[in-house]
Amino acid sequence: MSSKTRRQFLSLTAALSASCLLRPFARAQQAVPSVANAQSPPLSWERDHPARVAWSTHLLGKVTSVFPQFEPARDIEEFFPTYSGADDKMRTAMWAELIVLIAFFESAWEPCARYHESGLGNDTVTHLPVYSEGLLQLSYQDMDVYPNLPFDWEKDKSLAPTDCTRTILDPLNNISAGVEILATQIQTYQKIVLRNHFYWSTLQDPAIGKHSRAERIKMIAARWASTAPSI
Repeated sequence: MSSKTRRQFLSLTAALSASCLLRPFARAQQAVPSVANAQSPPLSWERDHPARVAWSTHLLGKVTSVFPQFEPARDIEEFFPTYSGADDKMRTAMWAELIVLIAFFESAWEPCARYHESGLGNDTVTHLPVYSEGLLQLSYQDMDVYPNLPFDWEKDKSLAPTDCTRTILDPLNNISAGVEILATQIQTYQKIVLRNHFYWSTLQDPAIGKHSRAERIKMIAARWASTAPSI
């Protein structure tokens, strides 16, 4: 995470805390309304940023398209205790919110964020040092494993590394790719939080991963779900 992104992250964390999303998890579980047939609350990154509604619309569509791949996750109720009682619309929104929270801890929701992965050598696609980029901190070499990712190095290589028009930094492209990666990981391992074979260190088992933010994500996710109105 760059210095700029780290400052943005700290500012956003303070804002989330002030808006009660970082209350203790025990309080998040109190008086949780039934979410069966409930309308889902706005995704967290929309707060004070109406332009991000377009991100949410795209994300919800992508989650819907791969929804069956998410269903095997055995630990989803650790993030959303009301998941089993929710309808498909709310479950889709829960998965979308999980991805929003991953993006928060990866990039502070800065679509042009870049981080040099100094221990990973050169990217197999660009042949340049590996960078994690965009909302979900992805790399061009991810295309070696996921060839359908919407990144185009041939188009991007003539642009400056920080040019936000690059395909990997396009927020919708980055979201699409992140959904595919998470869906494949869950389809393969049936869990969100893993000790090994994880893509994002934020989702590594906190018992062994110093960069894990899994417990914090669980706390925020449960609180978000508890705001769903009953209808």
